[in-house]
Amino acid sequence: MNCIHNPKWSATAVLSLFLSLLSAQPPCDAVDSQISADDLPFAAESGSDQTNLTLGYQTGPVVSFPLSGQVDGADLQTTKVFKSDGGSPEACLVADRSGASHNTRYDVYRLIPNRSATVTFSKDPGSQNTLLFTVFKDSFDPTADCGPNWLAASFNQATGINRLEVTVDLELGTTYYVMVAPTASGMPSYPFSYSLDIEASVGADPVMYTGEDFAANYDYIYIAADTANGNAITAISPTGDFRSLPTGNYEIHGVNYDTLLVQEESFITETPTSIQDNGGTPACLQLSGNVLALTVVDAAAPVDWLTFRGEGKATSVELFWDVAAETENDYFRIERSPDGKSWKDIGEVAGNGTTQAYAAFTFTDADPLPGNAFYRLVQVDFDGTEHLSTVVEVTWRKTTGSIATFPNPFGDQLTVEGVGAVTDTPRIFDLQGREVSHLVELRERSDERIVLATAALPRGMYLLRWGGVELRIVKN
Repeated sequence: MNCIHNPKWSATAVLSLFLSLLSAQPPCDAVDSQISADDLPFAAESGSDQTNLTLGYQTGPVVSFPLSGQVDGADLQTTKVFKSDGGSPEACLVADRSGASHNTRYDVYRLIPNRSATVTFSKDPGSQNTLLFTVFKDSFDPTADCGPNWLAASFNQATGINRLEVTVDLELGTTYYVMVAPTASGMPSYPFSYSLDIEASVGADPVMYTGEDFAANYDYIYIAADTANGNAITAISPTGDFRSLPTGNYEIHGVNYDTLLVQEESFITETPTSIQDNGGTPACLQLSGNVLALTVVDAAAPVDWLTFRGEGKATSVELFWDVAAETENDYFRIERSPDGKSWKDIGEVAGNGTTQAYAAFTFTDADPLPGNAFYRLVQVDFDGTEHLSTVVEVTWRKTTGSIATFPNPFGDQLTVEGVGAVTDTPRIFDLQGREVSHLVELRERSDERIVLATAALPRGMYLLRWGGVELRIVKN
């Protein structure tokens, strides 16, 4: 007799099956990121092009400059040698060495800038005749001939000069590749050492990231969260177009997510926290490590805002703002918040009524909150109508002594003196608030003097904190 058995599943077997199915779920490969903007407006008019933001995201580690290393005989190789024709504008020339006795070994760096900038790549003067470098945009194929991705090369074919410097325009949100190789004349001697630096023509150098490729089916989107409405997500955009936003104060986040598991349309009315928590079952997404503040104002706002900033002083916080024109402007009310959500009135500054003249204003918060605090301005018309400014964040720390650093700017070593008998070690933060103290080493120490080895710290501006005192420092 043929029998069909219907086995009864034990609780242990059911649990085992559930765990095996759970473990079979694909891992979440969403990546960490930072977001940045070119010319984020002080206060954007609702519905205007000002709210169509130029945003970009950066992934991967920060790139340290100068780019330095060695090309050796085991590195990647190509038959192509890229040059400039020396024209105006310059165009690419390529020499194919497939029939030569040797091919070109090279290193390549991927760079993603956190802002648009005109920068100059420069090599060590001692390598003028021995080092070639080429800059590409969007993609890099060492086997291809000249194409639209070529931007610049150090070797100028028209003059026969291998230039020390090449200047290029970098765009936020774009990936660049820098190829470094020994010159093609003669048989290179390996290992071949090189150093390549960068400098912006205006302002601080852009921070460069290596970039991290997204897994299949992953995408990136920007969300705008209304800070006055419980941080509810009001709009989403793959590009940063937030012209649909009503007036208010918003936090802009970036989100990397799995398009097969997460529907971005469902973000609306949720919060950045809730879309990540997903009711206790974490969703396959990753919020950016930072946010950008955006204030959207009525298109008919009576004040033509220009700038608003704050500075932490020894015993106070100073606020500065200026406007291009005013219409029926009675006064500004200054508000402060410890968290960007609950606001307290801390003072007023009189307006100038109606005028087309430029005006600058200041306000002193003589009793600031320790640590980070948020400030905003409420512009009040004569009829009582109110309009909000953007929000600025200011850090203030009570001074318990004074410190001095030298040299400043510094190189591979930094000396800190004068804070008194302090047992802790100085802490260093970048301007995004991330601690980078792990990149420095303690070389010498006494009660009032510390010497730090800073060779591993990338070039840029930092905040040094020691003994309750904070000081801005610059690494060259």
